[in-house]
Amino acid sequence: MRSHRPHPAERPPLEFSTWIGRHQLISVAMTATITLVVGWSAAVGHSGATLLAYVAPLLVAVALATRPALGESVRSCAMVVGLFTGAALVAELAQGSVIAPIGYFLALCLASLYERYAPLVVGVLMLFVHEALFGTVIPDGTPIHGLPH
Repeated sequence: MRSHRPHPAERPPLEFSTWIGRHQLISVAMTATITLVVGWSAAVGHSGATLLAYVAPLLVAVALATRPALGESVRSCAMVVGLFTGAALVAELAQGSVIAPIGYFLALCLASLYERYAPLVVGVLMLFVHEALFGTVIPDGTPIHGLPH
C-alpha cells in the first residue's frame, strides 16, 4: 500500500540548520556571480560607474539575504532575486554567447534548494519580467551564436 505523501504546501518548513546550510551554499554561488560580473565588466573595459551600477543590485540582494531579522522567506527571495539579476548581467556581458542563458537555469536550480514555492515563483517571475522588458533572456536581443534565430 502506498503511503500518503503530503502536498508540498502541507510540509513543514526546512529545519533551520538545513535551511542555513543551503542558504550558505547558495551564497557561495552568489559570491561567484558577483566575482564573475565584476571581473567580466572590468575585462571589457567598463568604467567604474558602470561596474558599480552592475554590482549594486547584487550587493543589495546579498545585504537583504543576510539580515536574520527579515526571516527565512524574505531572505530566500532576496537571494533568488540576486541570482537572477546576476544571470541577467552575465547574459548582457556575454553578448550572444551560448553561455548567456545558462545562469538562469543555474539560478532556478539553486532556488529549488529552498524547497518552497515563494523563491521559485520569484525566480520564474524574474524570467517573465526580463522577457517582457527586454524581449529575450539576452537583454540586448543579440541572437545566440550557433543557434537558429
